[in-house]
Amino acid sequence: VLQKVLDEEGAVLKEKEHFVYVDELAESSVNLGVRCWLSMNDYWPGKWRLTENVKYALDEAGIEIPY
Repeated sequence: VLQKVLDEEGAVLKEKEHFVYVDELAESSVNLGVRCWLSMNDYWPGKWRLTENVKYALDEAGIEIPY
């Protein structure tokens, strides 16, 4: 799900490696991380779009985020 979000974001530099990983196995959650390179000209808007689109994609896939 998250890899697809990275693949679809135009600001992510496709020639650089990007990946999704398990960052932590916490008490009540599995915390995931994302690493990618973004275009300098679109860094902040791209980062904000990624954050928003990750939430939408997880919701659409039925994956709940604990708060």
